[in-house]
Amino acid sequence: MNVSNIARGSIVLLLFASSACSGSEEAHAPAPPSVGVVTVHASDVPVELSLRGRVTASRTAEVRARATGVVLERVFEEGQEVQEGDVLFRIDPRPMRAALAQARAEPQLAARSLGFPGEPG
Repeated sequence: MNVSNIARGSIVLLLFASSACSGSEEAHAPAPPSVGVVTVHASDVPVELSLRGRVTASRTAEVRARATGVVLERVFEEGQEVQEGDVLFRIDPRPMRAALAQARAEPQLAARSLGFPGEPG
């Protein structure tokens, strides 16, 4: 009995599946998709480009200090052409003046410490 119930169920399932496949094709066809329509006209269009980029100088010069000190003022403008001998920076002169005075006083101090009278000749 068990085998006959399985056979009957299989036959019913097979008939049901075959009847579903044999239906009309028109009933299961999808609806056509909706589309938009655009009318094309010829016209002039301006060409504009917006690009990012970096600019580098063709020639560069490195500015190096020849004297130490605190920069009080930058005399030149960035990008300005300069010539040899042009003043580029103004630096605080007080430390250099003090060093000059000390250098001028050293021979006198050395002469006095050795017991020589007056200024060295």
